[in-house]
Amino acid sequence: MEYSYLEKLVLKAIETILNHNYTNGYIRSNKAYFKRVLEFAKTEPTFNFNQATEKKLIHFICVTYRLVENNLSTDKKDLVHRNIRAFHILESIHNNEPIKLHYKAKVIDIPSNFKPITEQYSNWLRERLECENTINTKTSRLLTFFLYLDLKKIKIKDITFSAICDYKEDLQTYGYSEAYKANILFTLKNFLLFLSQIFILKEPTDLYVGPIQSHKNARLCSYYSMNEINLVLNQIDRTTKLGKRDYLLVLLILELGLRINDVMRIKTNEILTEDNKMTLLIRKTQRLITYPLSNTILYALADYFENSRTNKISQYLFSRDYYPANEPYTRAMGYYCIKRYFIKAKINIIDKHSGPHAL
Repeated sequence: MEYSYLEKLVLKAIETILNHNYTNGYIRSNKAYFKRVLEFAKTEPTFNFNQATEKKLIHFICVTYRLVENNLSTDKKDLVHRNIRAFHILESIHNNEPIKLHYKAKVIDIPSNFKPITEQYSNWLRERLECENTINTKTSRLLTFFLYLDLKKIKIKDITFSAICDYKEDLQTYGYSEAYKANILFTLKNFLLFLSQIFILKEPTDLYVGPIQSHKNARLCSYYSMNEINLVLNQIDRTTKLGKRDYLLVLLILELGLRINDVMRIKTNEILTEDNKMTLLIRKTQRLITYPLSNTILYALADYFENSRTNKISQYLFSRDYYPANEPYTRAMGYYCIKRYFIKAKINIIDKHSGPHAL
């Protein structure tokens, strides 16, 4: 791969970041990471996007920052990861693919002797139309229970009331929040119900879990008063193209209670209807829901289509004009978009969420 071609990829990557309206500090950091990749490419006789090149780049970064490659602290690992992410962003652009987040997936290492029953439980949840995210969440919550059974050498078919009580006491020693402990027990109750229904356990062992103490106040999501919400809306400059887009995005979340994932994937044929209603397939629940559109949303839609939306080809309501063209914006972009208006409004967001869920 020629160096001049790699420079063009870097220019496209920087253009993508600039169009996301990130902070100046974030843009400066990413420019530095791309520059580091270019510096590395100058030292290589050939440059390709593969694992061998990535390993060499990691060594180059460690030498540049004077790091010991085999003994990196957590913050230094994060520094290396950010530089490597720049490499992967360029790779995505080179392959004409959507830019991925490139986060490291959290590995859930369930003991091997419990993997078959975990798969059976996952299939049982699928039969009940649970989405994959929910299934992954529930199986991850069972990890501490499986580790406890493995430590005590208890088989699934030998689970007793005494074992459940001992596990509940053991769970209290973990450094989890009370809300998360309650979530684990709710999932455990569901798992034991599954075991009873497939006759691995003859008794209704889900009753063994007993009442679950869930502190409701600890589980309440962040919320803001209408005065604060109006302050946020007033920060959006609706005279600009960007402001018209952001205003419509915020309204759809605020008035309809939509999740950011669903908003970003709204298609124009779903929202431009004669009856002023919108029917969406909700990604989390996989259910069709029809939403009535208020006059405020309809006016914001008309203003957005007439004066802001420049990509007339894409099927998505909120679509990119730049690479990857015609694709919807990411969830991260939606979070950042909303959070910066909270900051502009000078609303106290310390220890509170300030993204789409807070609306």
